[in-house]
Amino acid sequence: MKAFPFPQRWQSLATQDRRALTLAAVVLAALAVWQWGIAPAWRTVQTAPAQLDQARGQLQRMQTLAQEAHSLQAQGNAPAGNRPETLAAIQQVTQQTLGTNAQVLPQGDRVRVNLTEVSGPDLATWLAQLRGLARVSVQEVQIQVANASGNGSRWNGMVLLAGTGLQNP
Repeated sequence: MKAFPFPQRWQSLATQDRRALTLAAVVLAALAVWQWGIAPAWRTVQTAPAQLDQARGQLQRMQTLAQEAHSLQAQGNAPAGNRPETLAAIQQVTQQTLGTNAQVLPQGDRVRVNLTEVSGPDLATWLAQLRGLARVSVQEVQIQVANASGNGSRWNGMVLLAGTGLQNP
């Protein structure tokens, strides 16, 4: 097997050609180092702060959800309130928030609340207060705009509540 005649070929080139080939090899090597060594690391350094902020936001949301889950589990482990107490609590929250614009109608293991001309903010407040009642949740909502005016919309419809706090013993 014959050896590759690179050293002899190199020496036979003119000095100017050797310099040009050396410069081309250096440029190619520098390009390769940049392309596969420095550029990926540089991109990582540039995008890391945004990714870190995004990860922190996700962590915060997960921690909030975990706290909410623990709170709901604690409510779930609490002894079930009896039906009369739960109905009284629903009636009280409804009267305090919605007044005469709502009617509470027990129906077996559920409670139907009829809404008449209820404002959007009052409805949102009432739903938030219901969420705080242990063992009660909204099962169905059917509402439509009754009156849309410059002072805000009014809503008609019904909300169906259910949960273990409403079940007969």
